[in-house]
Order: sequence, then structure tokens, then C-alpha cells
Amino acid sequence: PDSAARLLRQQAADGIGRVIPVLHTSDVDCAGFPDVKTGDSVSGLAGPLIYHFDQFKLVHQTSGDLRVTAVPFPPLPAPLQPGLGQFSVATVNLENHFDAIDDTGDDAEPKPDPADIGLKQAKLAAAIGQTLGCPTLVGIQEVENAALLTSLAEELAATCGFVYDVTHRESADVRGIDLALLSDPNRVQVLAVALRQTCTDIRTGIVDATAVCPTGQSPLFSRPPLQVDVTIDGVAHTVYVNHFKSKVGGEAETEPQRLAHAAHVRALVEAQLAAHPTARLLVLGDMNDYELSPTLQTLTADGRLLNVLAQIPLPQRYSYVYGGVGQLIDAVLASPALAEGLTAVTIQHVNADYPDSLGRDVGPEGLPYKSTDHDLPLAIFALPGAPEAGLTVPQATPMVAATAESGGGNGLWVMGGVGVVGTAVLLVVLVARRRQAR
Repeated sequence: PDSAARLLRQQAADGIGRVIPVLHTSDVDCAGFPDVKTGDSVSGLAGPLIYHFDQFKLVHQTSGDLRVTAVPFPPLPAPLQPGLGQFSVATVNLENHFDAIDDTGDDAEPKPDPADIGLKQAKLAAAIGQTLGCPTLVGIQEVENAALLTSLAEELAATCGFVYDVTHRESADVRGIDLALLSDPNRVQVLAVALRQTCTDIRTGIVDATAVCPTGQSPLFSRPPLQVDVTIDGVAHTVYVNHFKSKVGGEAETEPQRLAHAAHVRALVEAQLAAHPTARLLVLGDMNDYELSPTLQTLTADGRLLNVLAQIPLPQRYSYVYGGVGQLIDAVLASPALAEGLTAVTIQHVNADYPDSLGRDVGPEGLPYKSTDHDLPLAIFALPGAPEAGLTVPQATPMVAATAESGGGNGLWVMGGVGVVGTAVLLVVLVARRRQAR
């Protein structure tokens, strides 16, 4: 296969054997390793090849030998804008957006410097206001409290022309990350809000004072789905904002919780559709699982919900890069009555392909990039009675692999570059240009 083709993982069974993680020779100081983005080429890599956790890895020895040929930044994607009788929806994982106050006394709670919080707010304001074009609804994951969102909404006023309403509830998450919904007050009226917790036979270890579980059961969610009933231009909709269990602790070990999460949300949706078959329902957020995983299949079985992001061409259908492999772990799911009105859908690829160092760059060129570690799904739906319009699926400008420097024969194309975080050992993930097997 073409070595410049992006590697995507749609399900756990998809192989990633072409990926070679590159490790720094020191696990203490990664100084000297370059910041790279998808499409850049690197030469001068040399070191022993090891086999670790079911994967070959190269331990690079001398950072001074590295040579990077960077490709230009692609043109920034223009935001989709709703037309007459339409509204826009986005989902954004804010990647551990915390304030500087120590609420828990626990090292697990991030405590960013106030200056870093200001940079983060500026990046997020650019992401929502410019890259996403001030969507009507924005589902939020990984935010510590409503105050951060209120400040963000105020910062967005100059760009959007309005101050978003913030709908937020505190969850039982041990680190304090919550779910929320931002809504355009000129078009959206919030009618009711609830966290939809439930209990399970799975021993989750979650402590939630709001959950009353039978003996032997535990609360299912550390971050229960946030159900928000709204009207948009007077038309009733229900939004479920989600952040399912992560794979920390093992993919197979954590899958039962994600499956239980999906079953619970599906039951909520089925109950509404049973009472109102034409209900306009949105289920969105960070599902922490692959596009074709059992988790997503549980949600979309029998057409109860349709994953509108599946309309995007496969090469662009990813929202996260893990270990150099693109995957769609975020979702925008719509009930049939709502999905019929899908008029446009895209994923704004301004985060996952770029190094973490851009997360602090608020200059004119760097501001739109790396506001978070997830890319930005965006969909537009028509309201009942709106003029008919064909489906628009913008084609993203691909990053073209730079030509490897001649002479060394060891040029590698960066498939998912990440910057150094603290003393992290993993720097970048590269795809080798393999010789055809003989």
C-alpha cells in the first residue's frame, strides 16, 4: 500500500503493523526531539529496534542527527454556516480544561498556571468562534466548572455577536471533569436539564451521592449523560451530551462499561421514540470507542440513531490520533426525523494532526491549531418546513507527505506527530516506506 496513505482504525481488529513508534533514548529528558505535524518527513533516525507491548519500536540515539522536512500548513477549513431554517451542532472535548484552584488536594486534578488558562481560553474561542463559526449548539466534554465556560462565552461575544448560554451540571468524576452544552440564546430556549445516571452490576468503583443503587450495584457513570431539552426556533429537540469511559486500564477491560453506557443511552432514546416516533434527538460527544465498535453499533442498531459523521469520506473520517493512527471516537448521532434534515457535515482537522507545542501559540498562524487533542465535528440540520437543500460534505485539503532527504535511505513520513509532554518517552509515530516483499 501507499506509505503516504493515512492509517485509520475503525475497529479493534484493524491492524496497525505499519506504525513504528520512535522513543527517545532517555525517559527523563526529551530535549532535542523536534515538533512535527502530519505530513512532515524525518530522516537521520538510527537506533535499536525493540519489541514492546505487541509493537516494534525504534529507540533513537542521537537527536542531533535528525533532519525534518516540513510541509506547509494546509489552508484553514472554512466553517459551515446554517442557512435559512437551519441550525448547526458541534461537539468539542476541551482536553482537561481546569482552573488554577485546587479543589481536591489530589495530584490527579490538573492545576494549570493562570497564564496557561488564558492561552487555552483564547485557543478555544478561536476554535468555536472561527473554525466552527459559532454553532447554534456546542456539546462540551472535559471542563471543570461552569465558570470557565461563562468566561469563554464572554470571550466569544465579539466574534459571535451573542453570549452563549451555559448549561452545566457537576458530575461524580474523580478528577472533576464535567459535561455541558453551549447554546445560542437568540434561537435556543432551554426547557429542562438532567444528568441521566443509572446503576449497574459492574463494579465501577464510582462514588456518586446522587445515585441510589440496590445492594451489590454501583453507579454506572462517573460522567452521566447530560440531557438537555430545548426548543430551536420553537421546535422541540433533546440533546444528550456524552463522555463514555476511556480505555485507560485496558481496551478489553473497560469495554463492558462503554457497552453499558451505550445500552443505557439507547434505552433513553427508545423510550422517547416509543412515545414520539418523530422526536428530534441528538446524541453526541466523546464515545472513546471506534466508529465500528460494539459500543457504536449498540447505539445505531436498527436505525434508532444514525451517525451523521459516516457521511464524511473515509480518509477524512477521524477525530483523534492515537499512536499515529486516526480514529473516529467522537460522534454526532441523530434520530431518523432529525437525520432526514442533515444538510452539511464535516470534521475540522485543526488539532489531532498537530504538535502539542502549538497549544501555547496564539500568534496569527498558530492560533487556530491545537486548541485541544480532538478534532472538531460539525453538522447542520434543517428545521421542519425549511427550504430543501442537498447534502454538503466539504473535502478537506490533504497534507501531502514531504519527500525524504536523499542519501540516507531512512526517510520516514510522520503520520501523527505529537509534541513532548513533560518527560513522555513517545515523541512521534512514523510510517516507514517499506520495500515490497520478495
